[in-house]
Amino acid sequence: MNKSYLIRLSSALLLGGVLLTAGCKKDYEEPYSDIQDANGPVTLTGAIPVVTKYAPGEAVRIQVAVADPEQVQEIRLVQVVSKTDSTVAGTVAPNFTYDAINRTSSQLVTYTVPAGLPNKQPVRLDVVVNFKNGGSRTRAVPFNVARAPEIKFGATPATYRNGLPATQQSEDDFITYSLILNETGINTLPVGYVVGSAPPLFKTLDSLSYYYKIGNGPTVRIGSVRLSSGAAATRSVDVTVPRGSVGQQVTYGFVVYSLQQSASVSSAVTVVAPAPLPQQRVGRLAFGPNASPDSLSFNLKTGLNELNASPAANKDIYLTLNGSALVLATANATQFFRLPSTETSTQFFTSATVNSVARRYYQAQAAGQLTTSVAGLTVNDLILVKLRNTSEFLILRVLSTRASTAGSTARLRFDYRSI
Repeated sequence: MNKSYLIRLSSALLLGGVLLTAGCKKDYEEPYSDIQDANGPVTLTGAIPVVTKYAPGEAVRIQVAVADPEQVQEIRLVQVVSKTDSTVAGTVAPNFTYDAINRTSSQLVTYTVPAGLPNKQPVRLDVVVNFKNGGSRTRAVPFNVARAPEIKFGATPATYRNGLPATQQSEDDFITYSLILNETGINTLPVGYVVGSAPPLFKTLDSLSYYYKIGNGPTVRIGSVRLSSGAAATRSVDVTVPRGSVGQQVTYGFVVYSLQQSASVSSAVTVVAPAPLPQQRVGRLAFGPNASPDSLSFNLKTGLNELNASPAANKDIYLTLNGSALVLATANATQFFRLPSTETSTQFFTSATVNSVARRYYQAQAAGQLTTSVAGLTVNDLILVKLRNTSEFLILRVLSTRASTAGSTARLRFDYRSI
């Protein structure tokens, strides 16, 4: 082949290759090379907690924050049930507010959980922020349908700690209310759960608060307990009958909270004046070789010494000795609490009521201070007494004592106030 022809052909091919390469470079474009996404991040802020359980019919408030609110076209809420059923639950126009402290623009949007969804149903709420330039951001809020908070009284709603009936509660008396929270409920989904099955899934409780109101007066907060579970639970709440309430109805309210939802129960008691201890009696006991056997024990109900041959059930108190020291004891189910010296006074004895005695007795009982005998008796000792197998209370005062020396007869003189 002619050498000059080969040179011309090679030159032509080289030129063609250059032209082809130049043509390809002109038509080829790197993917997305000219698209500039300046919309910035979208977040669901923590100012309002986003949780994993919501109740049917609950209005869920979500705070959406964006970097450039001027570029937002709309906020769309898309509900996805069981990963297949997708529905636009709402479209919201932009109305952002700038927070100078957090240096962000945010807006509240509200989504209402459909009322007909079964318990444990998985749902995903997609919060879609569409921008004017065609871009979008999606933030997902997955949750399961759970029951709203519930509260009810227990089988025995109120226990009156003074042992008296509801109609005899007075100022400063103690009442314990029994509460059941989220009865039969669970807090977390079990493995392999079935939608709509028992036991029910409940929302997590945040707190339990309790209040009282005298008559039509203002509601007064007593206290609160922080909670952190939706599982079934029982609670006992102690309250004190407020002062200034005699002759009026006091209503106690108990409220459980879960985010913006709550449930409550209430109970009322009519406060009366303290019941008096109008009857005052004097008694004597003796123990020793010269004492009559029939002077050893005493029946506090009849106000008389009990015959030695009488059954033990009638012998509320009897006298015995510990060495030479006097000991007051009982032969039946009667129980005692000796007041500490700081609480003994003539005024306490004379002003004592059924309520004040029963209330102080309960405090001693709660502290494990009740006894069936009182040793080392001294003058002016005050002893609170709950009579055998009853809710009857009285207060006993030691008037005089004679210790047993060298085998002599010991003696005790006392008085007591009762109903």
